[in-house]
Amino acid sequence: MKANCITEIIEFKKLVNFTDEEIVEVVNTLEHNFHLKQEGFIDTELSKGSEEKQWFMIHHYEKMEHLEKVGKKIPNDPDIAKFQKYVESGSVKISFLKQIKIWSGTKDFCCK
Repeated sequence: MKANCITEIIEFKKLVNFTDEEIVEVVNTLEHNFHLKQEGFIDTELSKGSEEKQWFMIHHYEKMEHLEKVGKKIPNDPDIAKFQKYVESGSVKISFLKQIKIWSGTKDFCCK
């Protein structure tokens, strides 16, 4: 079992003046222009929480070292800056988890 993947969970609240569709679009742009180009990137999931303005971005990266490199690029990235304009100030919470195993409906895999 390969267990080196890192799951990054970013919880945030959208500003009320933006629609859900606008959040999806700004995250889509961010993923295509930033995350998909990063070393070690596996995938991203965007999910809406049970609270009205609550959203989650769930990233998977091969190693923590890859996320550390990504973190150094964030302050200078224009798509990150654009995304931040859609987010309620002070609402962002970030967690990092070491993935152990995933069960899938089609096969067992971890960090494909």
